[in-house]
Amino acid sequence: MNSFAMALAEVRLPPARFVALVAALVLAVGFVAATQVNMATESHAARARGALWAWCATPR
Repeated sequence: MNSFAMALAEVRLPPARFVALVAALVLAVGFVAATQVNMATESHAARARGALWAWCATPR
């Protein structure tokens, strides 16, 4: 039996481990997605703020 088959048997054998594994994967993917959304929102706000200050600083 190779190591992948043994690891798969360890995960599939008790249902609680499988549920914990799925929950950990969902949390990890959610964290990565939330981080990406936060970075996109923050960079958009920084660009908008920079454009606003550039508009205010131009001489008229």
